[in-house]
Amino acid sequence: MGRTVERNKKRNEGLVMPVPTTHRKKYYTCNGSTTLFAFDFPITDETDLLVQIRTDATGAVTPLALTTHYEVSKAGDTWDSGGNVTTGATYAAGKTLIVARAVTQKQLMDLLYGDTHDSEAYEDAFDKAMMAIQGLQEQIDRCIKIPISDPESLDMEVPNSVDRASKYQTYNAEGEPIVAAGAQGTVPVTTTAATVLDDETISAMLTTLGFSAFIQTLKDDADADTLRTSILAGLMSTKGDLLVKGTTLLEKLTGGALDTVLKGQGAGEKPIFEKPALRDTGIHIGSDTRNAAGDQVIAGVPFESSVVIFLAVDDTGANLNWSIGFDDGINAMCINQNTGGTSVNRSISDSMWIDRGDVNLLRSAISAISATGFTITWTIAGACVVDFTYLCLP
Repeated sequence: MGRTVERNKKRNEGLVMPVPTTHRKKYYTCNGSTTLFAFDFPITDETDLLVQIRTDATGAVTPLALTTHYEVSKAGDTWDSGGNVTTGATYAAGKTLIVARAVTQKQLMDLLYGDTHDSEAYEDAFDKAMMAIQGLQEQIDRCIKIPISDPESLDMEVPNSVDRASKYQTYNAEGEPIVAAGAQGTVPVTTTAATVLDDETISAMLTTLGFSAFIQTLKDDADADTLRTSILAGLMSTKGDLLVKGTTLLEKLTGGALDTVLKGQGAGEKPIFEKPALRDTGIHIGSDTRNAAGDQVIAGVPFESSVVIFLAVDDTGANLNWSIGFDDGINAMCINQNTGGTSVNRSISDSMWIDRGDVNLLRSAISAISATGFTITWTIAGACVVDFTYLCLP
C-alpha cells in the first residue's frame, strides 16, 4: 500500500508516468574508459534488458549476460524513469554498446473472481503489455513492408521452404514475391554478365567486354592533355610522323626521307613525300629576244619575283658578245664581254649589256616587278639584236 501511495504522489508531481515514451533502445559510443551507461525508458525488471556490444568495423554483435558482464540499477525508487547499466569491463573505441528493452511475452497476473486487487498490479500488467507491444512494433519497423497504398489483392506471402531452397528472391509483374533459379552462392545474372563477374581484376573485365589493351591504357589518364598524348603516342610512334584522314579513320603518315617534301595528290587522296622536281621548287625560267629601245613586259611568271637572273647573247652568231647579270627592280649589276673577247666589263646599273665594240650597243634594267611578271626598259645605240634567258626566284 505504501509503494502505491508513494508512486501516486510522484505521478501527481509529474515525476512518474506509465510508459511515457515509445523509444526502447539506446546506443553508446565506447571510449575505453566509460562503464556507466544511463537509459531513460521504463522497464519492469532488470531482466527486461538486452545488452549487446557491436564491433563497428565488422558489424559483429556479441550479447552480454546480466551479472556476468553487467549490472542494472534504477534511476530512482522505481524503474519508471529508466536506470543505469554498469559494465564490468571497459570497451575500446570502435565499439558500440546497445541497450534495448526486451520484455518477455508472458502474462503472470492471476485475477481471482470476487477478490480485491491492487491497482498497482493492474498498472504493472498494462505497462508490461504496452512494453511488449512497443517491442513488437520496433521489430516491425525493421522489417521490409509494402506501402499502404498497394492493392489489398496482392499475395505477399513468400513461397514455401521447398520452393525457395537454393533460389533467389525476386518479384513478378504484379510486384508479388517469387523465387528465381540460381546455384547457391552465385548471383542470378545473364550468361553474358556472368563472364564479366567471374573476372578477378578490372583489366580482365575490360578485356572480356572487348576493350583492347590500348584502350585500357586510357582509363587512368587524369585529364584531356594526358588522354591526347596517350592517343597520339599510340598512332604516331616516331618523331616526324603525321596524322591524316584516311578512308574512314585517322591514319599515320610516316615521315618522309631526307630532302623530300610533302606533296598533295588532290582532293580525296592522301599526300605523299617525294623529292621535288625543278618545276616544284618555286622558280621560273623563260626566254625572249629584243632589238629596240623601250619597255618590254614579261608575263606568265606564277609569283612575284624577288630577283631575276639574266643570261644574254648577241644574236648575229658571228660575234662573241654576252652578259650575265641580276636585277631586283632596284639594284642591278652585270658583267659582259665585247666582240672577240677583247675586254670584259661590268655595269652597276644594268642587268644586261651587249656591246659590239662599235656604235652598236643594247643594255637594259628592270623598271617594275608585278605579281605575274616584270617590265624591262631597254636603251639602244645603233642596231643590235639580243637573245636572253631569265631565271625568276620568288
